[in-house]
Amino acid sequence: MKPASLLTGAGAARRARIRSALHRHCPCEPLEPRRLLASVAGIVFQDDNGNNVRDAGELALTGRTVYIDADNDHRLGAAERAFITGPDGAYRFDGLAASNQFLGQVVPAGWKKSTAVAVVGLAEGATARYDLGSVASPPPTATQPATAADPTSVRLEAG
Repeated sequence: MKPASLLTGAGAARRARIRSALHRHCPCEPLEPRRLLASVAGIVFQDDNGNNVRDAGELALTGRTVYIDADNDHRLGAAERAFITGPDGAYRFDGLAASNQFLGQVVPAGWKKSTAVAVVGLAEGATARYDLGSVASPPPTATQPATAADPTSVRLEAG
C-alpha cells in the first residue's frame, strides 16, 4: 500500500519533478501508428480442365512471371513488383499493404490464363494463398481442304 503522501500534496509534486527530470534526460517521442503488412503466395499451375482449381495431377509451372498489377491494367509495368516461379511453381510477395491487391501473370505464346483478373483481399499481418492457373491453348486445326486454285491454302481455326 502506498503512503498517502505519494498520492496527493508533496507526493504528487515529487512525481511531477521526477517525470520532468526524466523528460529532460531522456526525451521520448510518441510513436506513430504502426501498420502490419501482408503477404500473398501461391503456385502457378497447368490448369488442364480450365476450372482455376489445382486438381490432382495438374503440374506446377516453372519460369512463369507473376506480378502485382498496381494500376490494374492487366499488363506488367516497369514499376510493378514481379516474381518468376521456380521449379515448384511457387511465388510470394511480402510487405504489401492490407487491401485488395490485383495479381497478374504473364503467359507465354500458346497459353491463356484460367482467370482474367485475380483480386486478393489482404488483411493486416496475414498471408493470403492464391494459386494461378494457365491453360495450354490447343493448336489451330485444319477445317477445310486445300482449294484447287491454291493447293497450299488451308483455313485454320482455334479449337
